[in-house]
This record gives sequence, C-alpha cells and structure tokens, in this order.
Amino acid sequence: MPSESWTFNGSYFRMKSLVFSYDLKYSLMKNMKWLNTCRLAITGQNLFTVSEATKYGIDPELNNIFSSYPVERVIGFNLNLGF
Repeated sequence: MPSESWTFNGSYFRMKSLVFSYDLKYSLMKNMKWLNTCRLAITGQNLFTVSEATKYGIDPELNNIFSSYPVERVIGFNLNLGF
C-alpha cells in the first residue's frame, strides 16, 4: 500500500497580476496645457498564493516539486508622461 503521508489538497488561489492606474491629468493637472498625459501606475505579479502546498514550500502549479525555483513576487511603479 502506498504511503499517504505526503498527500494534501491540491487546490489553490493565486493573484497572478494586478494593475492599479490613476490618470493625474484630468484631476490634479488639468490646467497644465503643455502636459498631454500624466499617469501613475502600480503593477504586481504573483502577489500571493493561498494553498495547503505552500506551507511545504511547493508551488501548486508545477508538476515536478524537486526541481523548481521559488515563485518571484514582482512589484513595479510606472510614471507615464506625455508632452
């Protein structure tokens, strides 16, 4: 009989991508005629994962648990200006 000591629920929830953007041109800088675009954005990738597998250090999306790199969390800040 196979061992069931490493079996766990494989369901998971992952926030893969999130973008929050705000256009400053129409709210704060509407009187500046020389500025066409002014947008501020915050982006995030792989922000969090809810899974029983993460407490063992296992990524639930991968089939091979022994040769995988950890999931990288990336947060970026963007400023888009147009003249």
